Amino acid sequence: IHTVLGEPLYFETTDNFADLRQRFFEVIQHGRQALKWPAERVLTFIVDRGIFGKEVFEKVLADPALHLITWEKGYERQNWPPPGGISGAIVIERPRNRVEDIRSYPLEYGDRTWPQDQRLRQIVVQATNPQGRVIQVSILTDDKKADAALIVRWMFNRWLQENDFKYLDKHF
Repeated sequence: IHTVLGEPLYFETTDNFADLRQRFFEVIQHGRQALKWPAERVLTFIVDRGIFGKEVFEKVLADPALHLITWEKGYERQNWPPPGGISGAIVIERPRNRVEDIRSYPLEYGDRTWPQDQRLRQIVVQATNPQGRVIQVSILTDDKKADAALIVRWMFNRWLQENDFKYLDKHF
């Protein structure tokens, strides 16, 4: 479990034989106990698409102290702008190997109710890298109140954790 800035809060070694969707809620429970967070404290988890599944969202929707933000697995690129239009745009800047070497990533997004399940929110993002390559992704969440631009930033900031995982895999 990391903060939204990528700082580690809780680490647990688990057997990856069990699918992330199976381990997720138990790890949250252990993390709450270790960090002494009360059961009613509302937590938002930003997790990669390995968590995606109807059964996971059902459990999240049933828990008022839990929010989930994840990529939509199997999302296929749509015409742009998205249905309902563009809701906003932000730019994420990332330094590379030197602090002066800044890369800018413009992001546009559309925010709507997810057509497949009206209880969830879908934020479709079109991102452009510094070389001009454009991707389109879909973010899903049960949190209908959080600012869409903040959700987009949080989700794209998962790159920090993914880079940590890549580094660990490569070097250990």
